[in-house]
Amino acid sequence: MKQADCRHESVGRSAALLQSPVQALLYPLTKLFQLILHCLAFLLRLLTVDLYYWLFQRRQSATVQEKDDISKLRERFAMANDNDGNDSRKRSTNSESDVESYQDFHRKGYDYISKALTMDEASQSMRDRQKAMDLYLQGIVELERGIIAIENVPPSVPEDRARRTDKLRDKMLTNLELARERVADLNLQIRTNKSTVPATTKSKFPFGSSTMPRTTSPAAAQQKKFNNAAKVAPVAPVSRRQISVNSRPAETNKPARSTSRGRLATRPSVSGRSEGKPEPSPRAPSTPSTPRTTRKNLGALKNVDSAMANLILDQIIDNSPGVYWDTIAGQQSAKQALQETVVWPALRPEVFTGLRAPAKGILLFGPPGNGKTLLAKAVATESKQTFFNISASTLTSKWVGEGEKLVRALFACARELQPSIIFIDEVDSILSARKDSEHDAIRRLKTEFLIQFDGVGTASDERILVMGATNLPQELDLAALRRFPKRIMISLPDEEARISMLRNLLKNHQHRLDQNDFEEVADLTEGYSGSDLAALAKDAAMGPIREIDPQLVPTLKHKEIRPITKADFQNSVNRIRPSVPQSSLADLDAWAQKFGDCT
Repeated sequence: MKQADCRHESVGRSAALLQSPVQALLYPLTKLFQLILHCLAFLLRLLTVDLYYWLFQRRQSATVQEKDDISKLRERFAMANDNDGNDSRKRSTNSESDVESYQDFHRKGYDYISKALTMDEASQSMRDRQKAMDLYLQGIVELERGIIAIENVPPSVPEDRARRTDKLRDKMLTNLELARERVADLNLQIRTNKSTVPATTKSKFPFGSSTMPRTTSPAAAQQKKFNNAAKVAPVAPVSRRQISVNSRPAETNKPARSTSRGRLATRPSVSGRSEGKPEPSPRAPSTPSTPRTTRKNLGALKNVDSAMANLILDQIIDNSPGVYWDTIAGQQSAKQALQETVVWPALRPEVFTGLRAPAKGILLFGPPGNGKTLLAKAVATESKQTFFNISASTLTSKWVGEGEKLVRALFACARELQPSIIFIDEVDSILSARKDSEHDAIRRLKTEFLIQFDGVGTASDERILVMGATNLPQELDLAALRRFPKRIMISLPDEEARISMLRNLLKNHQHRLDQNDFEEVADLTEGYSGSDLAALAKDAAMGPIREIDPQLVPTLKHKEIRPITKADFQNSVNRIRPSVPQSSLADLDAWAQKFGDCT
């Protein structure tokens, strides 16, 4: 027994000796790891304290700024209504029912907005701001009703009474603009604070919808309710004034008198500053403009990343470029084809069906500098459709696979916003002929574009037009060429077009050119493109400046410069030469005879 105990004791002692080196090695490492953890926890606490302090300072500064904004708004409101009480007492002697009605609307709107300003200044939570916004909206409704009542005052009223109503109407318009400005700010704050729309909500509203989704904030729903209530305000059938309020919050335009029957229409918008802003009644088709596109919930787009959809939406031309058909000299066949394919189907879609259905692709080709991009701008102005201005840089990315996704996002957005136009300048840079030596990513991008353009997944009733402009149509892929059934050559301007262009270029400058001079200059510029003529006119306009002593130029007066003459153009012709070679024109003419539109 003693021998066995000794044996066990010796085994335990040897095991302890084996464990001691391992423990000696792990002990400092464990302590070092614990020290690192303590340091990280301390740093995290410091960062948390700094973050809380920064957020507190930011909130305090935002609160101070907001109170300053409300104070300025109150000052503007008080300035616009400085004599309101006296005016009301002066007009209370009038017994006409219509005068009493719009004065009552103005008084109610003034009271609502005054209460809203008081509550807005003392607000401590989002609930208080919601109540203040409700008061603002009630005041907006009353002011709108009063403006409509003033709008329908008979034109046979006495002159002094008409002046009083105009003065009161100006006050009401100013109050209306101030209230709408504050409602837009409050609505944006409430939506940002609540993160309004849940991520799982599916919106069925189209991209170009002018109404708010039902899943928006209670403020927007309340605004919609009051706007609907404003529509039932009693309005006389005859109107002698048309209300027009500028969309900028800091400015208020004086409304113009008109005999139209337009009513004040408000439309909630998804964008921040434009919410609650008034818009005039729909204009006639003869007044072209590009509609401002409102963005919807991007989660409704199937298989499209929201960031890419936003990138595509940034390429939409919201504002009219200001180019009309009359701005472009010549190119009558191109204008006619674009009107048949774009403008007329947009105005009467029920007529252009079946065999009259417009082409889904238009190719504008020709020598550079002759108005291909200018025609696209005119289409954007005249068509009233969603206009995507796309270039090669928009659809390419340094990441493999991103180009195809951007193409899918482009056509998905175009389908949601249809009728829409996709304009691709220098389309040969995207849809050139496929080669074995090109990169695989470029080939996949072209294939995806062709599939989305006209593939199995496209519907026959889609109202999407793809417009391409190129100087090298012979480099296009055959599959892409097949998808552009309308191929219009934009050739060099003829003599009549050159005369018209020269007149347009010189209309804002003093000159001494008559009809014969214009014809002679047009003869001298045979073979010039539109951009060449513009460069020639600029150089000719510098002719009178070159004759002046350089030392006198800094003190020169505009009236001391002599008018432009034919001699200036004759001298400039020797400096500005045509930029399009004859060989290029011959190649384009041959391609147009083989593939182009013969119209």
